Amino acid sequence: MMKEYFSSFGTRIILYAFSALTAIITARVLGPEGRGAYALLLNFMAILLIAGTFGVEIANVYFTGQKKFALSVLTWNSVLLSLVSGAALVLLAGMIYRMIPHVFTGISEKLFLGTIIFMPFFVGRQLLGNMVLGLQKITLFNFFSFLQGAFGIMLLSIGVVFFPQVWMAIAAYIAAAVFGFFLYVKYLHREGAFRGGALFDSTALRESITFGLKGQMGNALQFMNYRLDTFFINFFVGVASVGVYSVAVILSELLWHLPNSLAYVLFPRTAGSADGEAMSRAASKASRLLFGLSLFGAILLAASGYWMLKVFFGEAFVRGITALWILLPGTVFFAGTITMAAYIGGRGYVLFNSIVSAVGLVATIALNILLVPRWGINGAAFASTVSYGISAFLLIFFYRKLSGAPLREMLIPARSDWRELQVSLRRLVTQK
Repeated sequence: MMKEYFSSFGTRIILYAFSALTAIITARVLGPEGRGAYALLLNFMAILLIAGTFGVEIANVYFTGQKKFALSVLTWNSVLLSLVSGAALVLLAGMIYRMIPHVFTGISEKLFLGTIIFMPFFVGRQLLGNMVLGLQKITLFNFFSFLQGAFGIMLLSIGVVFFPQVWMAIAAYIAAAVFGFFLYVKYLHREGAFRGGALFDSTALRESITFGLKGQMGNALQFMNYRLDTFFINFFVGVASVGVYSVAVILSELLWHLPNSLAYVLFPRTAGSADGEAMSRAASKASRLLFGLSLFGAILLAASGYWMLKVFFGEAFVRGITALWILLPGTVFFAGTITMAAYIGGRGYVLFNSIVSAVGLVATIALNILLVPRWGINGAAFASTVSYGISAFLLIFFYRKLSGAPLREMLIPARSDWRELQVSLRRLVTQK
């Protein structure tokens, strides 16, 4: 079991490194405008993906693990949903592009449609990949994720040498997704997932959608809360500003990826018990560690941010330093509440998380409309920080209501926490 947790920890670190390297390459080669178009299109595809899966990927993990339905039934339902939902998303995206083209300024219709047409593969990769998780093949899933990331980086690095254009960067991203889709298909075929059973089971699909939507609503709202600001920036300011802002966001979210990965190692050691009180103590410990680690990281990032923007991304992106500074307080505050949200969801109160996400999204939309036309990317950064702060406050409120934990236990790390973290890291380094 611990081997799988350590495998996941390492994979999360590597995938973030791939993401950061992609950002550096696209920023250096494409400049602010090209980087902005790339980020905007990928954000739009991610929003479509969350809507188009109907949360079935969540159900696939649960139903596969519980063996409620035959593996072949879930597999064929996922393939069918990928085709139908993917095609519907292509049509929907085309309509949106025609109805509000100003939101996609800087992205040609040819590039837009040439990218969106691959949505069935993205939906399929999401659904089938989570079936691998449901089969408890966590290490294999991590390996497949690594292969996809490495394949995408390799194609991007080689491709932009010969074709330093946005379409080449998008093509590398699509190729990695298609590669991942066929990795999952091949593995599931080997497991007999495509043998036997009906090609479509309406009862299983209906139950999968019903089950998945309960958790997906909050996920969809929260993701839009993270990424919707790029569309406001593009509409009011322009695609070059999206490029600069996207780089500032990537740097600020470093405070989420690395501490979360550390908590991912620590959490299993303290949360092994099914006892509710033990789970509460574990979530509180992870939360206060995240607060402490994120605050320390934010101080370092604030001091080195200008240098990082200039050296890694280029002179054209240095103007994003103010946006980065504005983003940091909200990022720190929200980082510590991520495990609180997991605890709340694990207790079965997914509606609380959906409420938090909905309130945060409303704040994001209202503040972006008000501030972006006046302050550009700095206004978007301020809107995000306020939205993150509101979401964090609500999560703390709901978490206290359910766990009864005092604020000090949730927010302030103890000396014993740091010692246990050192032990966890030492085990990670020496793990064979």
